[in-house]
Formats: sequence, C-alpha cells, structure tokens
Amino acid sequence: MNPDKLLEAAQATSESKISLLIEGGAYDENIFAQLHEQCTARMYSLYQHPQLLEARMAGPWLLEVNGPQALANGLNMFPLTAGAIFHSTSARSLAVQLSWGCTPLNPEKQCVLSRFYIREVLEPLAQRAETEWHSFLFQGIQQWWMPDQHDWTQIAIPPSTAKGALDHAVRLDEETWAQIYDRPEVTSVLTQWQTFPSAQAFPPCSQRNMTTKALDKAQAAGMGTSADRKLYALVYLNGGKPLLESTTVQEALIDVKQGKRKLMDVLLAAEQG
Repeated sequence: MNPDKLLEAAQATSESKISLLIEGGAYDENIFAQLHEQCTARMYSLYQHPQLLEARMAGPWLLEVNGPQALANGLNMFPLTAGAIFHSTSARSLAVQLSWGCTPLNPEKQCVLSRFYIREVLEPLAQRAETEWHSFLFQGIQQWWMPDQHDWTQIAIPPSTAKGALDHAVRLDEETWAQIYDRPEVTSVLTQWQTFPSAQAFPPCSQRNMTTKALDKAQAAGMGTSADRKLYALVYLNGGKPLLESTTVQEALIDVKQGKRKLMDVLLAAEQG
C-alpha cells in the first residue's frame, strides 16, 4: 500500500489534527493488546454504547497521529489501518462523534451494529447531506482517506445542508438501508449461516456485520464468482479459517482466482487429503 498521497496531504494541511481509524479485530488478539498498551494515551474507542464495552478491543479505534511523521509511524505500526481522518476537533471528541455511526437505526428503528467506516457503507452515508445525523457524524472532518488495493484515496463528503439539526442518531431510510446493507450475497450467506449452531453464539445485531466482514475477506482473497465468495464466507463463519489459511488451500487458491478450479473442489480435496 503506497502512502505517498496521504503523506503529501498531511504535509499540505499542517494545521489539521490527524487520526488513524483502526480495527482491533483485524489483528491477532495478543498483538493488538500489546500495540494498544504502547499507544493507550492516544487511542480512543468508537464503541461508546454500554452494550459494546466488552467488545471494544475488537472494535474500531482512533489513534491520534498529529503531523506527517507521526502519521507515517502510525501506518508502520498498524499496517491494516482502515482509514485516516483530518479533523479540527480533538481525537477524543471525534471518537464520541463517530460512535453514533457504529449503532445506526434501521428502517424499523432497530439498533444494529455497523462497520460504517468501510468504503461500501461510508460513501453512501457521506452523500446524505440533507439528514440531521450527517451534520453531527461528519462535523469538523476536513478529509477522510481510505486505502484501496494499491493506494490511498479521499472520500468525498459534501457539506451538510440540514437546518436546525438536533438528532444525533443515524436513522436510515429504506432506500439507504437497501443500498448499504441489503446486498444479496450478505442476505444469502446470513440466512444459510443462521441455520448452523455457530451463528447462535452471537447476537443477531452482530451476525450481519460478521457476514459482511466474511464476504469482504472472500473478496480480498480473490474469489471472483458469487458462488466462491459465498462459500468462502460460510466456511470462514463456521470456523474454517485454519482450513482456508492452510498451505494446501492457499496454493490452490491461485487456480481459483484464475477461474481454473472451483473453491468447492479445492476444499473437498483439502479435507480428503
């Protein structure tokens, strides 16, 4: 991941405060605990809701890295950084502000757990400038950068247009909800996974989030067809991470990515071998 554009932006906006957005769950639990201990005075959890406190280590955090050099050091320390935010408020205040994005309300007014900071969700949310919650969720944010496959790119956040906004809660209407959360693959895999005992160990508010994350991992692993992505995600959710990450499967995934083999055949061969 080439950070040059991001570092150049930091050089050009020396008056901005900068925070990295980090997911604890992207790292080995023990490794992240050690990193958190080193940076605890500069890290602020986005899991502010009382019911999320026990899961905060695996959730999203802001790491204060004011200045280009601190930014570069932070990227080296946390290579799986999910985003970089240039802002005018303190990092502590920004964490409280962004915490509302972690628990949006669906059209039925039910609170759900959301990885709102991933590109597929953040970009549509950023365009809802007419809503009350937009003015609170994005206030004081000057630039929001996200990594893609090779580079860092900036997310477009238009100015909020709501007048007299009072409601901080991120209330999603049917159109936005369908655009962000009702991806057909997510619904398909979630429905299948919920028939397995492994899904029952997690609250319903977490199951969709975990399913989306598993499909993101399938995409990152190079699964080019919907069938392979859904199978990869379902195996991952059912405790098959060691199998998927085994040397045998990893080597065979090259053929899957090139369309020469199906993931189902690779997994069956690995289990039989």
